[in-house]
Amino acid sequence: MLKGRVKQLCEAGLKAEYLSSTDLFKEEPDLLVDRDSAAAFLPVDCQLDAHRTVEYIEKVLYSFFFFFFAYLLLAMQLINNYQCLHFAYLLLAFAT
Repeated sequence: MLKGRVKQLCEAGLKAEYLSSTDLFKEEPDLLVDRDSAAAFLPVDCQLDAHRTVEYIEKVLYSFFFFFFAYLLLAMQLINNYQCLHFAYLLLAFAT
């Protein structure tokens, strides 16, 4: 079944290898495998760390929010509103 899946992946254009229990043990000697173990290895496969990804997105959105709001307040300053200007500068200082 796994060999068939690896074959499908290869036919789809992905580089995939079927690793038997012997091959697995050669690649990772610390891996506990029995005679019936096998794996599909995709060397171009990559994984994202979910926590780091969310942290990065939050950081970008956080900065965007403060800069957008600060620039909006700076635009409002054109109406000669001193309080908006002062608040915008505070936001810009806080966001950086």
